[in-house]
Amino acid sequence: MDLVEVLEAELQRLTSSEAVSAQPPATPKETAKGAKREKPATVRRSEKQRPKFFISHAKEDGDFAENLKGRLKEVGLDGWIDIDVLEAGVDWRKEIDEAILASQALILILSPDSKSSEYVTYEWAFALGSGLRIVPLMLRDTGIHPRLEAFQYLDFTNRRARPWSRLVALLEEISGERVALTDTPIGGERSE
Repeated sequence: MDLVEVLEAELQRLTSSEAVSAQPPATPKETAKGAKREKPATVRRSEKQRPKFFISHAKEDGDFAENLKGRLKEVGLDGWIDIDVLEAGVDWRKEIDEAILASQALILILSPDSKSSEYVTYEWAFALGSGLRIVPLMLRDTGIHPRLEAFQYLDFTNRRARPWSRLVALLEEISGERVALTDTPIGGERSE
């Protein structure tokens, strides 16, 4: 059984479960062939209702992932990182799959370490197979998997000029939320 077959089987298992509901039921308009989901109206949400974004990263890029999660929280968005929410004794693969399905997009941190990680590959492949939007961030220069080459990435390789505001604008477009974040890095210098 190859990776695609494994992902399809896992997707089928998760989407057929009544316990997992990644999106609200489709309206008749949405079920028409080729119909797109309408963007939700912009509303102020409680912390539990904030848009969630799955952050896929290699463990070596964990500091950047934590920084990203913190920046998202500053503007009212939730970043989901496995290390924060997985507890001992839980089926972590199932938890990750459910978190991906419940997310509005998967933020993929690209680096040589993430490229070589089977887990990161599984996460973006599962998200892609589920129809979830992939938002690639190039943290450290690396080759890109042929399946991801079609996706434009945001270049975060320059620590002094990371495009935080462009990332937030994209995520607010995806989520329908209006948020604001400056591009001022921790050192206080302005970027972009």
